Amino acid sequence: MNTNFLSGFTSNQNQNKPNTAATGTAGQTGQTGQAGAQKGAFGQSNTFSFGITAPTTTGPKDPPPIPDEIKNKTVKNVIDTMENQLEQQSRAFQSQARQIARWDRMLFESIELIQQVEEQIKKAEAAQKELQQSAMSLLQDQDQFIQNMKEKTASPIPQSADQRQKLYRLAHHLGDKFLDMETQLKELVDIVDSQNQAESSSDIDKITQITNCHLNSMQWMVNQCEGLDEKMNDITRKLPESLL
Repeated sequence: MNTNFLSGFTSNQNQNKPNTAATGTAGQTGQTGQAGAQKGAFGQSNTFSFGITAPTTTGPKDPPPIPDEIKNKTVKNVIDTMENQLEQQSRAFQSQARQIARWDRMLFESIELIQQVEEQIKKAEAAQKELQQSAMSLLQDQDQFIQNMKEKTASPIPQSADQRQKLYRLAHHLGDKFLDMETQLKELVDIVDSQNQAESSSDIDKITQITNCHLNSMQWMVNQCEGLDEKMNDITRKLPESLL
């Protein structure tokens, strides 16, 4: 609409100007004709022709049609309309610029967030690698410890098994001896009781107390031997068959 208004306004201004080009051309043509006539009067043929014909003058052209937007309107009305349209376009441009600025800000925030996530991923990968290395080192240490234990327990086991067998036999032998001693003490008590029936009760009580002390001691030793025997049996049962 603005372009049509300017073109119409310019065409109206041009209509009021005189056609100087046509007037000048006509004047030049007249002068040329007079000069040729003067030269022809003297019979000289010094006239030069370049094959250029003088332009023909025509009447004024029809003015272009006035656009409907500015028809029957004053210049002030047209300018006001243009200012209103320019203001509307400016507001629309500012709104779009603000929207683009928001999008741009969101884009930068998204880029920063992506960078932070990428840094966290790198840290997590580094921690994972460190954890894997620690796990591998722990597994290697565990395998080495198991191998060392196997090597250490491979040779001393037969010797320990022999020692356990010897201790078991010795404990069993001691237990048998204590049982024999207990039997002998009981027989001795019976003999003493049968031979000393005529003696005073005080002497018999003393002997009985002494004998009971010995019996209690022997019984305690027997109990200890039995406990040791049971422990040795448990150890023997726990040992693998290959070591026996």
